[in-house]
Amino acid sequence: MNQAAAEQVEGLVVSNWKYKAFISYSHHDKFWGKWLHRKLESFRVPRAFVDQMTHSGNVPKRLAPIFRDFEELPTSSDLSKAIQEALEQSQFLIVVCSPHAASSNWVNEEVLAFKRMGRADRVLALIVDGEPHATDKTGSDPSLECFPPALRFQVHSDGSLSDSGTEPFAPSLKEMDADYAKLKLIAGILGVGFDELYQRDRRARRRRMAFILGVSALILLVILGSLLWGWRSQWVATEQRLNAQMHQFKADQVTAAAEKLWGDFQKEEVDTLSRHVEFLDGQYKEVKAMVSYGAGNVDPSDLQMAGYQLATANAKLAWVNASHEDSIEALEEAAGFAEKFFEIKRMMVLAGVAHHDELYRAESQQRDARLMLSRSRRILSQILSQAADEETVESPPVPSLSEEPGMAPLPPGAADWPPAPASPAPSPNEPAVISPKVTSDPPPMPAPAEIGDEH
Repeated sequence: MNQAAAEQVEGLVVSNWKYKAFISYSHHDKFWGKWLHRKLESFRVPRAFVDQMTHSGNVPKRLAPIFRDFEELPTSSDLSKAIQEALEQSQFLIVVCSPHAASSNWVNEEVLAFKRMGRADRVLALIVDGEPHATDKTGSDPSLECFPPALRFQVHSDGSLSDSGTEPFAPSLKEMDADYAKLKLIAGILGVGFDELYQRDRRARRRRMAFILGVSALILLVILGSLLWGWRSQWVATEQRLNAQMHQFKADQVTAAAEKLWGDFQKEEVDTLSRHVEFLDGQYKEVKAMVSYGAGNVDPSDLQMAGYQLATANAKLAWVNASHEDSIEALEEAAGFAEKFFEIKRMMVLAGVAHHDELYRAESQQRDARLMLSRSRRILSQILSQAADEETVESPPVPSLSEEPGMAPLPPGAADWPPAPASPAPSPNEPAVISPKVTSDPPPMPAPAEIGDEH
């Protein structure tokens, strides 16, 4: 038997053990054997104990390796020899005690062999079931005995069991928590005080738990931050898309409105335009009558504005009906109204009864009316010139209105000139209000400068 497992150097124990402990258990208690093996090998000794010299030797950082027969023994026909060698190389023996272990010859032989090596003081026990010394207690059921005979009695110097009983160090899982019992065994193995080990282990576990919670909280914050960033990015992208769609919708509305106002009028729109002219004509006559009677809620500028709106509507209707000369005549009339409107507003501003903004508005309206009249005259001249030049197979392109220097660009559809040659113009003696008479594909009306809404 190899007894060179430890050496005595100047009164201190120097450990040369291959295994810190040997776990002996019955195969019926395999669960507890595996649990104890895992707990002991994963235990981290508190730093305050590491490298301290105790009666068990120098305190290590870890208790590993721990021997467990089904874990450590190789496939061999001579298991007894392998177990004997493992016992010789183990500093402590831990017996998993239960009625099954008490009746197991194998467990009893392992305890007896370990004690015969002179290490009876290094035998520890963990009670997982049964009752210790049940065979010695009156009134107890002997079948509940959890200690094997070799654990209950001392060993003679010749290796035989004596009649003298012994009380092994054996925390019981029936009396305490499993982790609490585990710490009691570890304190016995390390040779340190249990209370101090318990407190330090408790603080270490709290620190580990705080660290784990901190890391978990950090990971959770990162995940939440990523989710919030993703939601924000998605919300911003959705908002941008909706804004783009809204801007496009508004642009489409403006384009459609401009094309409807300045583009080619359909034949069914002529009746609507005629009714609008009739309405403006009635409004002009009503304002004119109120000015004549000296009504206090109107002034001469209101009459000029009503006349300007009526003349502009007449010009639009005449142009739709291809009566270009009548349209120009109506625009001349609209320019005259705009001129008078400006003069009246200028006098009102000088008299302090009107604001300067109204004067600027009147001036802009006057300028737009003149510009529209000039454009219409030039377009009519081009139309008549093209109609007269019958021998020309392909007429040169007429410049667009929007290309004239100094002129503001027209809305969409208004700059698509030259229009097709118009039918002969009617007599200039026809009235300003034109009755609907539709020709095929009339050219679009130049943009009238309707600055200011209807009053």
